[in-house]
Amino acid sequence: MQLYLQPHRLYELMLHRFDGWVGMFAEKASDFKIDIDTSSYRLVTRFSKFHNLPELTALLAEITDFHIVGCGDGLPKLNGRINCVLKKPSELADYLKEIGDRADRIRYGKIDRRTDNMLKITTDVRKAALDIRLVGYNKSTSEITKTECCAENVYKIYKGSEKATQVIFCDISVPKQGFNIYDELKSVLVSRGADANDIFFIHDAKTESERTTLFEKVRNGDVRILIGSTAKLGLDVNIQDRLLGLHHLDVPWRPADMTQREGRILRQ
Repeated sequence: MQLYLQPHRLYELMLHRFDGWVGMFAEKASDFKIDIDTSSYRLVTRFSKFHNLPELTALLAEITDFHIVGCGDGLPKLNGRINCVLKKPSELADYLKEIGDRADRIRYGKIDRRTDNMLKITTDVRKAALDIRLVGYNKSTSEITKTECCAENVYKIYKGSEKATQVIFCDISVPKQGFNIYDELKSVLVSRGADANDIFFIHDAKTESERTTLFEKVRNGDVRILIGSTAKLGLDVNIQDRLLGLHHLDVPWRPADMTQREGRILRQ
């Protein structure tokens, strides 16, 4: 960002080359991290800390403004965040062994990167971690899935507070033909006892007028459970009037996306 917005300033300070910038402001360290198969370790070198922060802050202040978001903006306080941890299914453990072998073939150049690469592996692992059926495996009948766990939490709020609304975010496996998380989530909720008419996908509102009508129904409590992605539901959506719970079925790539998601309920 500094090279883009203040290149001449970096030239003046002899910090225009990456190694020079790192030598002034950052420190690298080598450490072991859990490998992609979650059962082995690999030595990696990465940035561990920053130095000369007052000088770096002063330099950045020439091109940026700093704004700290506090609790004085009329925002409600977060009433706790619950992380639901499930046991790793045996099918996922088997799949991760395959992933480890794929990663090794890529690292050692045994496969063309156009055929398989780490980005494809990352995508496949995210799908498998959400639901093993998204990568072609069958689900064990004895183990609860993340979708079922989420549905159980949503249903407790649904039954416990009449006319309260909830939002579920999921960026992976949006509505389509065949198995997908959205239809599976709705099916599990209905099997628990939720009314299918109370559940809506943001993807079904295809025009601006349809979105406006949908959001009005959510504000009135006519739609009790709204399921959507960060892109379609995470920005400029005002449905907070009766919103009591917000659920993350997956984690978006950028921290700012997480803030946007939770901004649907942490609003004035």
